[in-house]
Amino acid sequence: MKTTSMIRNIHFPIAITFLIWLTGCIADYKGGGPSKTETRSELRQLLSEFAVSEEEKNAEAHRALYLSDAATVNFVLKNNGSPNTATLTRDQWIGFFTSWDYEYFPVYSDIEFTIKKGMALDSHLFQGFRDGEEDLFGNDLFMYVNTNEGWKIVSLSATITAPDDPTDYTDLQIGSNPETLFKELKNAFDSKDQDAFDQSFIAPNAPCFRFKNRFTENFTANAHTAGVFLHQLDGIDANAQIDFSNIKLSIKDGYTARASASYTIALGRRTIEKGNLLATFIGTLEQGWKLSAMVFSIDKSLASY
Repeated sequence: MKTTSMIRNIHFPIAITFLIWLTGCIADYKGGGPSKTETRSELRQLLSEFAVSEEEKNAEAHRALYLSDAATVNFVLKNNGSPNTATLTRDQWIGFFTSWDYEYFPVYSDIEFTIKKGMALDSHLFQGFRDGEEDLFGNDLFMYVNTNEGWKIVSLSATITAPDDPTDYTDLQIGSNPETLFKELKNAFDSKDQDAFDQSFIAPNAPCFRFKNRFTENFTANAHTAGVFLHQLDGIDANAQIDFSNIKLSIKDGYTARASASYTIALGRRTIEKGNLLATFIGTLEQGWKLSAMVFSIDKSLASY
């Protein structure tokens, strides 16, 4: 039986939740086996609530799913063989979809989670339905962090294609491999060049921050974004350097990518901080690959900053 036939016979929110459960897949890059049942359940529930609140145009419920109003939503519109990128704030995105004068709901498939300490990524395919007919489709890439109020969305990057677009995108190239951005970040960090650091991201307001175990601070755009990241490391020695290792990268749909890695900040032979990070990328024809969000989870820190 086709997926579209199945969902026409069940209430839409139930269908969405069922398909999320059916197709969910957890990848834990630490190699320690499957993630805890509770974490898996919480992330699936959050994704279900995202879809249902979008379907119901429930702005208040949708808004509560994000870490803050500084969260970003990035789109690659691939129509007509000339992709272009748009970056919205959470509230701009909510204002956009709540203005639609038609019924819309998304169905997710091929869901994959990457889970680290206090942070997670989720990539999946989506098929949108407009007034019951197949509409826009593409790939979603979410980043989450765990907070005192549960898991929250930090950023969303998505590719969108219209159902009547015949263009074959397989031959389009957007430049270098996104892994090269880690080299750019290292060079910017080591030289303490905030402007160069900014250039690796799709926009200066892209989320970029560090935390330990669970994110507990009030997220503010002037303290937790790419554009102020190095300035927030008050007290860091000018000679401190960062290194990235164990980089695991996956490109989705040609225009979004995700990565996990380990990082170490050292002063000479002395390690002053180490931990893990998760990153999401978005591809542009004009600028190549850019980071859309990056979060550092601190395992150990001797630093005073």
